[in-house]
Amino acid sequence: MPRFLHCTVLLLLAGSVLAQSSPGKKAAKPGVAQDAVNPDDMVIVVRGACQTPPGEFAVRDCIRGVTREEFEALVAATNPNATPEYRRKLAENLGRVIILSNEAKKRGLPKDPKVRELLRMVQLQELAGLLLSQSASDNTTYVPDTEVEEFYRSHLGDYQSAELVRLTIPRKNPADSSAEDATYAEAIRSRCAAGEDPAKLQGEAAQRVNRSVTSPEDLKNQRPAQYPDAQKKVSQLKPGECVLFESDKSDFLIYKMVAMTQTPINEVRGSIVKAMESARMKNELDSLMQQNVITLNGKYFPAAPTTTPAPSAPK
Repeated sequence: MPRFLHCTVLLLLAGSVLAQSSPGKKAAKPGVAQDAVNPDDMVIVVRGACQTPPGEFAVRDCIRGVTREEFEALVAATNPNATPEYRRKLAENLGRVIILSNEAKKRGLPKDPKVRELLRMVQLQELAGLLLSQSASDNTTYVPDTEVEEFYRSHLGDYQSAELVRLTIPRKNPADSSAEDATYAEAIRSRCAAGEDPAKLQGEAAQRVNRSVTSPEDLKNQRPAQYPDAQKKVSQLKPGECVLFESDKSDFLIYKMVAMTQTPINEVRGSIVKAMESARMKNELDSLMQQNVITLNGKYFPAAPTTTPAPSAPK
C-alpha cells in the first residue's frame, strides 16, 4: 500500500469531523480584534485547494478554509485552555490537513476499501483512547484530606528513604554451603549490630578467605520497593540494627541500617492524589473488562505454539 495512503488516513478522519458549512463565508482581516470576528468568518484560509466539490470545509469561490465557529469547536474539543501560541500552531497544522486531505480525495482514496478499513480501525482506536482520557479526567476530582491521610498511613513504606551499609562476607568455598561459613557470617552480623566498624568487619572476612580487601557499600536513598520479598527485612530495621542474608552458593550479605527518613505527608500529597486517581481508573477499567468476555474462534486462530525451554548448559 502506498506510503501516502497511510499518511493521509488520519488526515481524512480529522477532516471528517469538521462541520459542513454553507458557501459565502468571508475571511477575517488580519489585525482585527478577536471579538470583531463573526462566527461564520473564515479564520484559516487555503487558496488553490478547491478543485473538488465542497466538502467538510467552508467554501467561497476558489477558497477553502475553516470558520471561527469551526475552529473554536475544535479547540474546545482538543485543548479548552489553549494558549494563543497553541491556537496559532493548531491553525497552521489544520491548514496543512486541508491541503493533504483534499489531495487524498482527488486521488480517490476515500473510495479505496483498504482506506475505509483503516479509517474504521483508527476511529475505534481513537474512541478507546478518548474513553481512557475521559476516565482519567473523571477521576481527577477533589480528594478529601482524610482519604489522603489514610492512604499515606497504609503506604508508609513507600514514603521512607533508608541509608544503609552493605557488607559482603565471602565463603571459603563458594561451591560448598558449609555450616562453618554460616556460623562465621552470623558472628559478623552480631558484631555489626554491636556497633563494630563495618569496614573492619568486611576486611577481616576478606582476609579469612585470602581475598583482596574492599570497602562496604554505602547505599543512599533506598526504598523498600527496591528489595525483593526475600529481603523485605531490610526496610524493617531500626538504626544500628543489622540483618544477614545467605545463599547456598554465593556470598553472604549483611545490611546495616544507618538512618531511616520518613517523607512528610505535605511533601507527597500530590503524588498520593495521583496514585489514588490511577487506582480508581484501573478499578473502573478492570470492572469493565470483567463484564465483557473476549473469545477467539479456535478454528480460525490456532493456539499459540508452546515453547520448550532450552536445556541448561552442563555445570
